[in-house]
Amino acid sequence: MTLVACLAHIRRGFFKAKNSNLALSRHFLNETRIIYDIEAYCDYKSIGDAERAAIRKKHIRLILDAMGKWLLENRPTLIPDSPIGKAVTYAANHWELLYHYLEDGKLLPDNNGAERAIRPVTLYRKNSLFAGNENGAGRAALFFSLLETC
Repeated sequence: MTLVACLAHIRRGFFKAKNSNLALSRHFLNETRIIYDIEAYCDYKSIGDAERAAIRKKHIRLILDAMGKWLLENRPTLIPDSPIGKAVTYAANHWELLYHYLEDGKLLPDNNGAERAIRPVTLYRKNSLFAGNENGAGRAALFFSLLETC
């Protein structure tokens, strides 16, 4: 098993930091958006896994290298507890794990698909707090489990 970082989670901190440092946030988000553009192109052209991995190694590795260097250069200049400081620190701490996704064309740059798949479960867990009583919660769990597996 290989641990791979999620680019969406890394980018989320920069979205939150837009109000505190628009220039750095915008730069990071624009550069990493290119990764998603390359992935969209591969999807549009129905490029296979092996060729997708080759494209990633040729094009996306350059982006990861440049942005990794950018993170290391900017990290010492930022206040660690500021929103942009937290975003850069999180990104720098997880950056090397993004490189694993270049090796396998089946992998995605983020885990948004998996999170969408479990959203009904987490939403039900939250809504169960309002089931009324234990019997109602049990019936609701049975009903929603049946619906989700159909």
